[in-house]
Amino acid sequence: MKREFTINIILLLLINFLIKPAYIFGVDARVQNLVGTEAYGTYFAYFNFVFLFQFLNDPGLQTWNAQYVPKNRDNIDVHFSNVIILKTAIGISFLTFIFLLGKITGYQKTEILLLVTISLILSTLFILLRTTIAGLGYYKVDSLLSALDKFVMLIIIGYLVWFSTYKSSFTVEMFLYGQTVSFIISIVIAGLFLISKVSFSFKVISKRYIFNALQKSTPYILTALFMTIYTKLDGIMLDKMIDDNDFQAGVYATAYRFYDAANMTTYLFAALVLPMFAANLNDNKVLGDLYNIAIRLVIVVSVIISTVLFTFSNELIDVLLDNYDQQSIAVLKILSITYLIMSISYILGSLMIAKNNLRKLNYLFIGGIIVNVLLNGIFISRFEAIGAAFATLITQTMILIGQYIIVFYETKLKLELLTIVKIIGFALLTIFFSHYVQISFSFGVIYKLIIIITFALLFALSLRLILRSDLGRVYKI
Repeated sequence: MKREFTINIILLLLINFLIKPAYIFGVDARVQNLVGTEAYGTYFAYFNFVFLFQFLNDPGLQTWNAQYVPKNRDNIDVHFSNVIILKTAIGISFLTFIFLLGKITGYQKTEILLLVTISLILSTLFILLRTTIAGLGYYKVDSLLSALDKFVMLIIIGYLVWFSTYKSSFTVEMFLYGQTVSFIISIVIAGLFLISKVSFSFKVISKRYIFNALQKSTPYILTALFMTIYTKLDGIMLDKMIDDNDFQAGVYATAYRFYDAANMTTYLFAALVLPMFAANLNDNKVLGDLYNIAIRLVIVVSVIISTVLFTFSNELIDVLLDNYDQQSIAVLKILSITYLIMSISYILGSLMIAKNNLRKLNYLFIGGIIVNVLLNGIFISRFEAIGAAFATLITQTMILIGQYIIVFYETKLKLELLTIVKIIGFALLTIFFSHYVQISFSFGVIYKLIIIITFALLFALSLRLILRSDLGRVYKI
C-alpha cells in the first residue's frame, strides 16, 4: 500500500504541477486581465456565494462514496447506478434553490449565477466518478484524471483568451461557458472508463435507498457545510461589507488564485489517501505507515510551495497581471502561510472522515466558523482584503491545532519528536535558502525557482523526510 501511495503521489504531482499551474496562471490570470479586476471580483463574489451552499449540491455523497466503495466493491453495480440517479436529482434541486435564493438576496446577474451553479454541479459529478474509480482500486487512473478538467479548460478557454477573435471582447460569461463544456467532456471520459470496468444495473431508484443513502451521508453534510463556511465566508463578507463595486473582492481574488492553485495540489493528497485510509482501518501497521508518509510528503511539498509564494509574491503577481493593487502582494504573503497550515489539515481531516468519526471534528469546525465571522467582522472593516487574509490565517491555525489533538486521542497516531524536529529544520533551511537566492542573484525568477526547488528536495532527502526507498518504488511501476 505504501508503494501504491508513493507511486500515485508522484503521478499526482507531475500531472498537477504541469497542468494546473498552466491553467491558473496562463488562463485564469489572463481572464482577469481581459475582463478587469472589478468584473473578476464580481465572478469571485458570485462563486463564493454559490459555494457557500455546496453542502446542498453534495450532501456528503462524495465523501461517503469514497469510503463506501473500497469496502463494498462487490455491490458497485447497483450502488453506483443509484448514486448517479440520486446525484442528478440533487443537482436539479440545487440549481433551483440557488436561482431562487439569488433573486431574493440581490445576486441579480442571472446568467453568471446559473453558470457558476451548473459548473459546480458538474464538478461534483466528476469528483463522484473519480472517487468511485479510486475506490475500486484504480489509483493510477484516478491520478491521471485528477487534472483532466483543467487540461480541457486549458485547451478550450486558453484558445479563446489567447488566440481567438473573441479575446478583445471576452467576458466572465464566456469564461463560465468554457468551464461548463470542459466539465462535460471530463465527465464523459471518466464515465466511459467506468462503463468499461463495471456492468451498471440501472433500475428505478427506491425511496428506501434514497433515505438510507442520505442518512449515511448526513454526517458528512455538516462537515462539508462547516468547512465551506469558514473557508469561503471571507469573499462574501468582502462583497457585502465594502461598497466598492467588488474592487476589494477582486484584490483578494488576485492573491487567492495562487492560494487556490496551491490548495488543489495538496487537496489531491487527501483525496488519494482517503480511500486508502478507509480500506486499511483494521490494519494499524498499514494505517500508521500511510499516515506517516502522507504527512511527510505533504509537508515537503507545501513548505516548498508556501516558501516560493511568500518569497516571490511580488514577482509572481507582476508577471501574471497587467493591473493589480499592491494590497494583493500582502494578501498573498499571508495566504501562503495559511496554505501550509491548510495542507496538513487535509490529511488529518481525511483520516477522521475515513474512520467515520466526525462529531468532534464538526464541533471544531463550528468553533472555526464563529472565530472566522468575528475576525472578518473586525478585520475587514479596518484592513479590507488584508484583514480577510489575516482572519483566514488565524482560523486555519486554530483548526489545525484542534485536528491534531483529535486525531491523537482518537487514533493514537502521532509524529515522533525527531520527525517534528526534522520538519522544522527543513522548513527553516528552505526559507533561509529561498531568501538568500532571492537577494543574492540577479538572474530570472524561473532559474531562481528551479534552484530553490532542487535544493529543497535535496534538504528533504538528506533529512529523510523523503526516503530513497520510497522513490525507488516508482521505478517498479
